[in-house]
Amino acid sequence: MDTFLQLCLRHTRPEFPSQAFFVATCQVFRALHAYFENAIKETTSLKALRTLQIVLCSVIDRAVPLVIFWSIEDSEFLSLFFEQFLEILIIPIIPTFLAVSERDLAYLNHADPVGNSKSGSATSFDYVDRRVGILALLQSVLTQIQSSLLLAVKPAPSNAAVDSMARAHGDFSVLLLSLILVILRHLRGILEDDSETSIKPRPYRIKRLAIKDTLWYLSSAVHFLFELEDRVPCMIVMNDTECLESRWRTRVTLLKYAIQDISIELVLYQDRKRAAAFTASPNQIGTEDAAWVHRETDSRARKYVILDDLEYRMLLRLAERPVS
Repeated sequence: MDTFLQLCLRHTRPEFPSQAFFVATCQVFRALHAYFENAIKETTSLKALRTLQIVLCSVIDRAVPLVIFWSIEDSEFLSLFFEQFLEILIIPIIPTFLAVSERDLAYLNHADPVGNSKSGSATSFDYVDRRVGILALLQSVLTQIQSSLLLAVKPAPSNAAVDSMARAHGDFSVLLLSLILVILRHLRGILEDDSETSIKPRPYRIKRLAIKDTLWYLSSAVHFLFELEDRVPCMIVMNDTECLESRWRTRVTLLKYAIQDISIELVLYQDRKRAAAFTASPNQIGTEDAAWVHRETDSRARKYVILDDLEYRMLLRLAERPVS
């Protein structure tokens, strides 16, 4: 990446092979993804995640201004860059919250993911919560993109550059909402697993607890993404351009409606499961907390998750978000 940037400085940027730069950037993303995959396999990997965060933010800080410059001539260049950024690097991060949660809970409960006893003794002192580092990585990288977009408009731009920046902010809004949609679809997949199995119940109790933990982190990520997206129109107004071109406005609106539909679907699903939980526990009527304990410690190998009131309100807050 540094070599390409030095070459850019020695050439006028319109003459520099932008496609070569694009391919090199995608290769950097793939290498960083491989590094991330190795980092989360380690028991203590917060330092590795922090290193990855610094390197990735540096890559974005250098690459985004150049990509925006080239998008003046090619209006699809930045959107293709964002698509590859999502597909190669960001979307694969989302399922790791559940994988790490399940692995860590199994470790802390002295059992591996299939329910066998864990050899040796594990203590809480051996445990490092890598999910905090993963969430910080996600937040810092997306914040860096927003900062790079803002810094790219500091100089007085031409009319073509102004139009390019409007498209850039529109593409960034689409990126954020697309990622929210990916997260909610992932949540739907892990919350709505209704299958019953004859396998030992203990690993599925661990999995249910891991899903509950994952909900907290993914909800935090979704609210953070909404906050970033809410600032996108303000970023565009600062550049004296219209709020969004009709193409991006339509895509943004459709994505917001899709997000709301999935959020409502998740709430309705939990309504049915919570009602069924109380119906199946008639002796627990009037003792709400005891009912949930009964459902989370029963002997069946149940995969699906019943959220408590606080977790349920987290989903409800997403569903209540207006489509503006």
